Amino acid sequence: MTQPDEIRKLLIVDDEEKVCQTLRQYFRLKGYEVLVVHDGTDALALAPTFHPDAVILDLLMPGLSGVETLKSLKELEPATRVIMLSGADHEEVAKGALKLGADFYVCKPANLGELERLVSGIVRVRT
Repeated sequence: MTQPDEIRKLLIVDDEEKVCQTLRQYFRLKGYEVLVVHDGTDALALAPTFHPDAVILDLLMPGLSGVETLKSLKELEPATRVIMLSGADHEEVAKGALKLGADFYVCKPANLGELERLVSGIVRVRT
């Protein structure tokens, strides 16, 4: 379990540079160590060595989709905590992502305070 004085690690996976910059800056100010990648392939390569406490994962990306990346992340490390982020509010896609192991499904543009509350909550309950 993450202790209050430990640095929490967050992996952001999104192909939109502006989204990545905003999230990186916000979460660094909140005390997170943040790494950003722009596709699922890089996320899967980085996750086993970075060991993120949480992953914010975009749904629609070139190459591996967010759903494909989620499946592979869960195969590599079933305890990985994931928040799916999408510009589209598709109820069926959200249900599918949650069924595959995502902790939350959040629509863009995300409220940063609410997103931080979700990340903080799943980091606290990580086992």
